[in-house]
Formats: sequence, structure tokens, C-alpha cells
Amino acid sequence: MLNLSKYVALSLLTLTSLNVSAALTGYTANGTNLVYSSVADVTWTEDANLLATMARDPGAFTLFDAIIAASPTINDTPNDYDTPAFSGVHQVTRSDFSTGALGSTSWFGALAFVNYLNSINYAGSNQWMLPDANVACGSSINCVNSTMGSLYYSELGFVGGQNPPTSDSFSNDGVPHYWLSTERPGHPIDSYRFSWHSSNGGNQSEGISKGLSSFVRPYSPGMITAVPVPPAAWLFVSGLLGLFGWQRRA
Repeated sequence: MLNLSKYVALSLLTLTSLNVSAALTGYTANGTNLVYSSVADVTWTEDANLLATMARDPGAFTLFDAIIAASPTINDTPNDYDTPAFSGVHQVTRSDFSTGALGSTSWFGALAFVNYLNSINYAGSNQWMLPDANVACGSSINCVNSTMGSLYYSELGFVGGQNPPTSDSFSNDGVPHYWLSTERPGHPIDSYRFSWHSSNGGNQSEGISKGLSSFVRPYSPGMITAVPVPPAAWLFVSGLLGLFGWQRRA
């Protein structure tokens, strides 16, 4: 039997829909534009380069300082990038963030940004995270069994090894590559990233130094509840609840 709360949430999601593209549905939660994937059951930020957008107002260094204050250190497997080296702790500084290619950051800065989103309860969620890598794929295209791979291949229908078109489901969708959260096994100085708008689009790459710059595409599990619900939506939900109540009495 379909879970009532999930049925209601899906109904509200449809009512507040901004656009629908296959398995992706745009919606607004707490004044923020988001995109829900029914395939992976996750919510993406509608802004595909959110860090850059947030850095423009009130200013890059103001945002970077706020991120550092919310997440001054990142724990990882001991490696050269730790401060001190091989301590398992990296001290986040302004140098982790680029002002030239706004929105790009080190792997540590990407994790710190996600922690910052959680600290401000961005869009009503404190469960934002970076997509993980499918370690079994190593460096390859057509690696669909991961959150990012699912978005690229299954939900957007892009072809690996090509520069894909921009998506109507997202804004600022012109980023070349994104950090993945997974450390490279046996080489903790490296992580993975996922190529997007490049000639090698859809490629998951391993062996990417954590100190290099890439971009950030956070997601949150499931759907984020939009509050307050518009009055028309409440009327719709009330009708659904009445229908379920009638079915239970019948």
C-alpha cells in the first residue's frame, strides 16, 4: 500500500512544480528552487553552481569566512594536505577557495561548503552532502551506479564521452566538473571528481589531488518539505485525506 505521507508529499510537489524533465521535477521549498529526482530519491540544488551564486552577494570573502567559521576543519584519512601533515585534520582557509573561477574550491572547501549549508539549514534541510563515487568504476564513463552518474545518465539522459547540452532543469549549468566525496582507496591525498561540461562529459575520474580546484553540486536525501503550503494545496490535500478516510471506512 502506498504510504499516505509520501503520497501527499508527491502531490504537493506536483502542485508546486516549476518544470518536469523525465524523472526530474523542479519545486520550491522554503523560498528556494530545488530539483527532485524520483529515480535516486534525492533533491538537488536547482543552481548547479550554488557556491558561486552565494559568493556574489554579499561577496566572496564574506561567504568564505562564514564557511570557515561554520566548518574550520575537515577530517579525512591522514595525508600531506593535513595541517599538520598526516594528522587527519585539514585546517580550512581562504586559500581553499578560488576567486578567479568563482565557485571552484579544493576538496576540503567543497566539504566545508556543504557543512555550511547544513549549519544554515539551507532550503529547510540540514542533510546536504557531496555525491559519492562508485569506486568499482575507477576512472571511466558510463558509471551509472552512483548519485551523480544517475543524474547524468539516467535522469538527464546524457551520453558519456560528449559535451552535453545544458539542462532546462537547472540554472548555471555550465560547470566543467564536480567534486565527489569519496577518497581514493590507498591514496588518501586524492579524491574523485565527475566531468560535466567537457569533451569527456560523464567521466568519473580517480586520482584527483584534493588540493586542486573543482566545483560543488550538493544534494539532500529525499524531498524537502515546503512550508508554508499554499492554501490551494491544503484544499487538495484535505480532499486526499478525506478520500483515504472514506476508503478506510468503506
